[in-house]
Amino acid sequence: MRNVGLILFATLIHRSLNLAKSQDLFEYRTSSATRQTFAAWHSKYPSILPYLTRYLQDHQTTSIANKHSPLFPILIIIRSLRYSDSGSEIQNSLVPVVESLLGSREWQVRKVAAQALASLLSPQEALYCATNWTVSIDSAKGNNEIHGRYMLLSNLLDHGVDWSKVDNLAKKQIEQHLLRALDRHGGSPLLDISSNVIWCINSYLQSTTPMNPDIRDRAATVARQMLFSPVASQRPVQGTQLWASAAYLLKHATSTELLRSILGYSNPSPDAQQLPALWALQGLVDSPDLAKHVDISIFRQIIALARSKSHDNAVRISAMDTLRLANWDSRILEEVDIEDRRAFVNDMSVIVRGTKYVPVREAALPALAWGTVWASFGDTELDCGILARELLKSSHEEQVSIPFVCVHAKARS
Repeated sequence: MRNVGLILFATLIHRSLNLAKSQDLFEYRTSSATRQTFAAWHSKYPSILPYLTRYLQDHQTTSIANKHSPLFPILIIIRSLRYSDSGSEIQNSLVPVVESLLGSREWQVRKVAAQALASLLSPQEALYCATNWTVSIDSAKGNNEIHGRYMLLSNLLDHGVDWSKVDNLAKKQIEQHLLRALDRHGGSPLLDISSNVIWCINSYLQSTTPMNPDIRDRAATVARQMLFSPVASQRPVQGTQLWASAAYLLKHATSTELLRSILGYSNPSPDAQQLPALWALQGLVDSPDLAKHVDISIFRQIIALARSKSHDNAVRISAMDTLRLANWDSRILEEVDIEDRRAFVNDMSVIVRGTKYVPVREAALPALAWGTVWASFGDTELDCGILARELLKSSHEEQVSIPFVCVHAKARS
């Protein structure tokens, strides 16, 4: 009963603080199959899409420089729909104006324009674009458009191409273009472009089985170079490159040594490497290939990150979340001795009581609940009241007036 109560406390804390990770603002909320078609939406609201088309034609990014841009919400509407053969008229009129926004100087406009354009193209057009990719890059006007087109390719490989109808010849052509992109931009000092090349290859590998298995290893080699090369100083969007590299390696070249290196590596921006590893570990229950590489050394590294005062707050929060969310092997949990478990509980309690930075304190409270449950197994001397006290304090229930309670008790008697 004692342990059941602790688990209920942990669940209550998790729900009350609403600590589930929010979705990326720029990612799709629904799958392509569940979205309305352009034709169906246009039949309900016949004046909206033509108006948006005219607006985009008349208000390109150069005409609204240094002003509030309405392009982002407009593109959100367009990307929320999907292609159908019956909507060709309205879709064809939108394609060129949306495509022109791939070169926008605003990163978020390029991102959502790529998603919107992927929604506007048929599977055949998406495949044609992917199999003629080098021509598309060569025709790009400037680095912004190159970046936008790589984001488009990633979306096409993820959502646009119907892989059940792609033959081996087409796959070989796509792989040749991806390898050429890796050679041209994989190690580029233009970090946002090089990171998107890695994302494109990741999208391809997740969508289909490659004809040339070397593509996986060649991309992993470039990703390792980008991730572990010494950095003299921080550079703009460096985090995106490190993030893409770490995420790719965790997906396609995972090993215990790699996990140790990512979690333990430190340069001027350590959180850029460690966060994707921590977030990946939170999904261990769904990742058997990753779980087999996790041992006690990885677990201890995460414990250390959660307790560390020298790491970035985002790393500490993610480490605390990883401890309570990951589906840890019981043998790993039992390998840590009782004294170390108690020390972790005490450290989380200190953070809850004394840390002024609210997100860290709110992450420490469910971590404290998890740690108390973990430490309570086999420890009959653990003071489990510590969790109840911190929960009451965090909810301000410890401020209830004792005299007020006594007055009501006397009234009932």
